[in-house]
Amino acid sequence: MEEMMRLQGDAPFGWMLSLQTWLSKRAAARRTRNAAMPRRPSPAADRWERTHTGAQHLADRAAELAGGWRPDPLARIGDARLRLFRVDDRGLPAERHPDLDEAVLMLEGEMTLELDGRAVALRAGDFQFIAAGRVHAIRPGGVGAFLSIKATDPTPPAGLISVRGLV
Repeated sequence: MEEMMRLQGDAPFGWMLSLQTWLSKRAAARRTRNAAMPRRPSPAADRWERTHTGAQHLADRAAELAGGWRPDPLARIGDARLRLFRVDDRGLPAERHPDLDEAVLMLEGEMTLELDGRAVALRAGDFQFIAAGRVHAIRPGGVGAFLSIKATDPTPPAGLISVRGLV
């Protein structure tokens, strides 16, 4: 904090530049410290490596899932969870995740997603981003499989563009 105060200078808004510099230095130090720490695979990644020796065809894997909207947790990457679902023709009731972004990648078949009361038809190959706080549901009558990606960190890694607010 003392360093921040020394950087202020006499310029108007100098304190804002000083704060930005100070925060950037702290973030860089944190990234360096985290990069030096040995990483252990997450339990999901460890389970995946033990049970899968090669590439997986996700639609085939989804066909093996039981009905009733029970997901197959595929992996956890940072704060993101990847889960595989088989579409159940009963649909899913409306829900909202106040601090959780979600993305849906339709692998095969089709379903109708309801997003803030608006119907969005998804077919194989379609991708839909659902920003945190938006009400969404899956209407009855769908078939197929999709990949769900949920993440809690709204800040993208450096160099990436966030889609928050574009949808």
